[in-house]
Amino acid sequence: MPYLFSGMTPPPLPPDVFGARPPAVQAYIRYLEARLADLEARLGQNSTSSSKPPSCDPPYLKPAPSKASSGKRKGGQPGRPKRSRPDLPAGTVIALRPSACDRCANVLSGDDAQPLRHQVVELPPVRPVGTEYRRHRLACPSCGRIRCPARPAEVRGGYGPRVQAVCALQYRTATALEPIAEEARAHIAGKPANADETGWRERPQAGLAVGRGDRSRVPGPPVPRPQGAG
Repeated sequence: MPYLFSGMTPPPLPPDVFGARPPAVQAYIRYLEARLADLEARLGQNSTSSSKPPSCDPPYLKPAPSKASSGKRKGGQPGRPKRSRPDLPAGTVIALRPSACDRCANVLSGDDAQPLRHQVVELPPVRPVGTEYRRHRLACPSCGRIRCPARPAEVRGGYGPRVQAVCALQYRTATALEPIAEEARAHIAGKPANADETGWRERPQAGLAVGRGDRSRVPGPPVPRPQGAG
């Protein structure tokens, strides 16, 4: 016990003493030594020596010294090749012209040979496109038997694969954000909010196989999957 509090390393067993022990005892001693070394290594981890966040650091740990400023301004440095978003073919062009001089109020007209350009990229509105399968029932003119073709194998329900993928993405996003929404509602209600998400445990997403790496951080029990969710 005195070695636990003094920070000293206990001396190793003499070879003759260790060799006199049964093989099972020797193996157990080696196991305990390895486990002790692993626990001591974990105990010494902090945000500067591992991936742990600073919120897990003990109060006695001194913060890491800030890096000295290099004197360079933020962003691209002089001489760096310019990188910008490539312009796209403009479907709509809106010309903006000043109507009058802001000094003498003289009316202005004409065009600028090289106007300043600013593009705004937007996605078109998403409109569902329906595909209707009409299964015609035809009667045999010889025996009167009525035949109706079956639906194609890829047509299982009333929604296509892209609609199902969008719905699944929205459901998974809402499930992952639900703990944050609960914290926000509790904060609005006057309760202390837990702004440190590093204390949340990880669990697999509902309905997904374990081992895919598809996990969300939640503070509570698994969120039940609603009936009929795709």
